[in-house]
Parts: sequence; C-alpha cells; structure tokens
Amino acid sequence: MTGLRTGQWPGFVARVATPALPSETISDVAEGYEVTIGGEAPGGVVLAVSTQILLETGTREDPNHDGVTTREEQAPGYWNGNGGNIRGTYGAGWWTSFTAGEGHGASAVTLQPGPNNRFRSYVGPNEDPTNPEVQRRARRLGIDDMLSLLARKYSKALERAAARDYHGYVQALHDGGYFTADTGAYDRAEERLRHTIENLPQLAAFLHEAHT
Repeated sequence: MTGLRTGQWPGFVARVATPALPSETISDVAEGYEVTIGGEAPGGVVLAVSTQILLETGTREDPNHDGVTTREEQAPGYWNGNGGNIRGTYGAGWWTSFTAGEGHGASAVTLQPGPNNRFRSYVGPNEDPTNPEVQRRARRLGIDDMLSLLARKYSKALERAAARDYHGYVQALHDGGYFTADTGAYDRAEERLRHTIENLPQLAAFLHEAHT
C-alpha cells in the first residue's frame, strides 16, 4: 500500500486503521442489529457476528501479555471501518484496497492492491482519517452495512446464529459465498475467538443478561 493515496482512482480512499476493542465491537453489533434489522439482538447473533468481525480484522487479546489491551493492539487489519471485509464500494463509490488472499489449497491466490481488489470504505475521501469520531462513525457504518448484507443475502446464517448453532452459521456463510477460505479452518478460528469473548468478564454478563 505504500505510495497509494486517496483519489488515485475514482472513489479510492487510502487504507487507514480503525481499530476497536472487542467490547466496542459487541456493543456496536447489538445496537446495529436494532437499527438495521429491528428488535433486540439475539445473543447468538451478537456473539457470532462479533466473532466474525474479530476474525476478519485479526483482533488479538492482550498480545503483549502485559495485562493491558489497547485499541491499537486489537485489530491490525481493521481498515476503513470494514469489519467484515466486505468487497465492492460504499456510499458514493468509496472503496479501499490491500493485499488479500482468496481461496485455499491449490486454488489460493494473492490479490494485490488496486481497482480489481476493492473493499468497501466507510471513511470518505474528504474526511480526516485520524479523527477518532470519524473512525468510530466508520466502524458503526460498516457494522450496520454488514448486518444489512447478512439480513438480505445470508438470512439462513442469521437463523443459525440466533439458534446458537455457530458451526451452522459459518457453513451458511460459506455456502452463500461470503468467504472462500477452508470452512473447517475458518470455523475453528471462529470457535477459538468465540471462547475468548465468552470468557471476558465485561462481555460475558452483557451477552448473558442483555441478549439471551
């Protein structure tokens, strides 16, 4: 991405980090569900979608093992508010790009940054990407957009999540073409992250009491 700049192509916005703590992501997913789908978010959906965002963005819990987790440590791949790594463009054609892998095994390919490798950007070309409020707004827009996409195209996945069938959630996403990685590996990675979230004291109570 070195050297790529906002406006280099129509609608292109340079890659910018929009990191979030897991607690922020979970809160935004719960609120976003109420806004985009309606009603109180089922606990299973909050957990499944939040876990997927953490997986897609590479979130880590206390990576330095110092007992402190900062927002900057959390998500090295949370770019432009796009927590679900949704492809295409957003708003008035906003998009960003970065090196990305597609497929797995013998069919795996690495896509380089450019117009043929677009991810939706929720940071606009005329916004200050270093402004925390711009970053927060971008994350909220991205989560709302992701939930809308799931409701439109992956309703079976949401049904599985609501029933707390998390393996079924991942399988439904794969069957619908949301991701091209190996299903088993993706599922195992989500399971590890899901257990991490469930064991965080500040999140366990929220998920159990507010969204069961």
